[in-house]
Amino acid sequence: MPNRETFFRVSLKKQLRKLRKHIRHFANEAEPGQKSTDLDPSDLEVLEEVIHPHSTKNPFKSHTVRVRNYCLIHVAIQILARRSELVLLEIEDIDLSAKPTITIKKPDINNRFKRSDGASLKTRGRAVPITQWLAEALREYLSEIRTELLRPRTPSKALFISSRDGRRLSAYTTNQIIEQVANQADIVSLKKRLHPHALRATGSNEMRRNLTEAGATPLEINEALTYAGGWSNGSAQPDEYSRTAMSERLGKLLRKQGNNRTPRLP
Repeated sequence: MPNRETFFRVSLKKQLRKLRKHIRHFANEAEPGQKSTDLDPSDLEVLEEVIHPHSTKNPFKSHTVRVRNYCLIHVAIQILARRSELVLLEIEDIDLSAKPTITIKKPDINNRFKRSDGASLKTRGRAVPITQWLAEALREYLSEIRTELLRPRTPSKALFISSRDGRRLSAYTTNQIIEQVANQADIVSLKKRLHPHALRATGSNEMRRNLTEAGATPLEINEALTYAGGWSNGSAQPDEYSRTAMSERLGKLLRKQGNNRTPRLP
């Protein structure tokens, strides 16, 4: 029968585990009062200069980590991924054929329950197209980089894995990666809060811009954003997330209309 000292030691360990879990949970939440803002096209150019694997401004030392993080950030933007969707992606979800796509699986019994780091799937399943250049970056990551990160004793099916132990990246580590990028001087100068949620908003605005330029109708744009973002039909979120692009479009239309009119002066 365990003595009192053993009992309290075990009890203390349990309390510490609970405390660490709560710390990770709150660390994954956005700070109150701070709104995640999307990056516009010029901001994205600055981001690219910082996170490119060969950039001298890249805050990460290891080339393998640089390539992994480069892919992680661009995947987050292009598929409008929630942080939980990003860390739960697996190799089998990646299709790098002639029409590359990334599939975000519909939640099942295995991922309905939250992990200790707060990652869970709470979305509709969907297959989102990605650009050819991102597909090429992912090919390099999968064929050369990811294999270097793997550990024989901890095989993982996860797309993005830790450089420390070869296991699936946690939501907390994803936050840390983006925070390191956000603290780089060029990103700080943008005066915008960079966070996983901001990448999702950035992707939404980029998708709206591209679809608008391609001549898609407002209905087609809304349907595409709803699908890509994993929102329910009729949700207001597609418009909320892409308000910047909507404002830009409105400004262009109003300026065009104004340029076609001759002012009447008294």
